[in-house]
Amino acid sequence: MKQHLLLGALALCGGLAAVHAADKKNVLLIAGRPSHGPGEHEHNAGIQLLAAGLKQGASGLVDVDVSLGGKWPSRRPSPRRIRS
Repeated sequence: MKQHLLLGALALCGGLAAVHAADKKNVLLIAGRPSHGPGEHEHNAGIQLLAAGLKQGASGLVDVDVSLGGKWPSRRPSPRRIRS
């Protein structure tokens, strides 16, 4: 039983490792301007935590860009990278 589970896990890892960089999705996270009082809600910190989790856990699947403080990114992505 353990061998089957181990073989299944290895097959899954091998399949995930086969994902090519060209197949990566692009994620843009934009935090809004502060709208709550101090200590009530922190959008920037939440966005940064989410981005760090995506970069750590799904780095082979996604490219993550972050924009904080309600500002749009200063550089424009190429049209090939934009999908809704």
